[in-house]
Amino acid sequence: MKDSSNLPTPPVWRYDERHSTLDLRFRYDGHEIWVWISPRPLYCDRGHWQFGVMQAGRMHLDGQDSFPRYFMSLGAAIEEAERWLRWRLAQQTETPYFPALLATAHGRTFVP
Repeated sequence: MKDSSNLPTPPVWRYDERHSTLDLRFRYDGHEIWVWISPRPLYCDRGHWQFGVMQAGRMHLDGQDSFPRYFMSLGAAIEEAERWLRWRLAQQTETPYFPALLATAHGRTFVP
């Protein structure tokens, strides 16, 4: 399991006036990670705030996690984003290189 201590403690959220988002940006295991929280339109009944995550490289933090996620309060969105990050960064985050997996599938050869 990877150590999630690279998540800033306490995390430092910054307001991005241009996009009207709260951003948490940091490096983890050599990868740039960007978590954002933004308001949703007033008519939305699933939540007033949403959070999502983006990363560079071969990390796949959001794979099956279904982002963005919605929350009724900003405090709940921040708390859950931080809790999810601490848990998720402790899991395996690298995805095997797909062509290499194909090449080993049942002895078949695949050419790009």
